[in-house]
Amino acid sequence: MPRPANPEVRERLLSLGRQVVHENGYHACGVQDITAAAGIPKGSFYSYFSSKEAFAGEILEAYWSEIEALQTNVRQTKDPLTALRTHFRLIADFHARTNFARGCLIGNLAIELGGSNDTLRAQLEDLFKRWEAAVEAKVAAVLPKASMAERRNIAASLVDAFEGAVMRAKIDRNRGSFDRFDKTLAARLSS
Repeated sequence: MPRPANPEVRERLLSLGRQVVHENGYHACGVQDITAAAGIPKGSFYSYFSSKEAFAGEILEAYWSEIEALQTNVRQTKDPLTALRTHFRLIADFHARTNFARGCLIGNLAIELGGSNDTLRAQLEDLFKRWEAAVEAKVAAVLPKASMAERRNIAASLVDAFEGAVMRAKIDRNRGSFDRFDKTLAARLSS
C-alpha cells in the first residue's frame, strides 16, 4: 500500500522546483533537478504530479496566484489611473526582488513551450486572458466612455507591452524599461 502524499513535500516541490524551472527553463531541467532542489528522491515526484507537464501547470498557477496577491492594495486605491499604474509597478517590484534576472515565468514558458506543447499553451493563453481581464477592469475605470472593444484592446496592449518590458529588464538588469512603460501609460491614458 503506497504512503499518503505529504503536503509539506508537495509544497517544497512546487516552491523549490518552480525556482529551478524559472531560473533554468522547462527543457533545461529534469525531474531529477526539481526533486534534488526539494531534497526528495526522484521517484517520489510521481506521487505528487502525474508528469513534468502537470507540474509545470501547477507552478504556473502558483506564480499567477502570487501576482494576484500583490494586487490586494491596488483595490483600495481611489484614483483609477493610479490603481492601473500601481498594478504594473507592483509587478515590476516583484521582478526587482531577483534583480530582474528571472523574467516572468508565464512569459518565459510561453516563449519556450507556446509553440510545442498544446496543453501548456492553452493554460498560458488562459493566464494571459485572466491578466488582461484584470487590467481591463482598471482601464474601464480610467476610461469609462471607451467601448468594451477599446478597453479590451488597450488591456491586451498593456499586458503585451509590459511583458516586453519584463524581457528588457531581464537583459538590462534594471527597471528602466518599467519606468518607460509607466511614463508611456500615464501619458497615453491621462489625456
